[in-house]
Amino acid sequence: MVRTVADLKALLEGMQGPDDGDPCSAPVPLRWPSEDEVRKLRIGYFEDDGRAPVTAETRTAVRTAAEALRQAGFEVQPFRPDVLERSPSSLA
Repeated sequence: MVRTVADLKALLEGMQGPDDGDPCSAPVPLRWPSEDEVRKLRIGYFEDDGRAPVTAETRTAVRTAAEALRQAGFEVQPFRPDVLERSPSSLA
């Protein structure tokens, strides 16, 4: 859908607000957080879901991204969502 953060911002701004084709949509305005607010967010990541194999390239890409965020000053922590066990693929 997008190639850059600026593209994503433009996409979200175009999608915000009420949808004329959906009478149940809420007119929720988009609010951009300040850099200070963003820096206070904790970022969780996981390399695999504990069931499906992950390629070495994928694992390296996730670790590289997490380290880049850490180097940029974010609090980055390993995290595995509890809901993964309830995902449709686990029901097969």
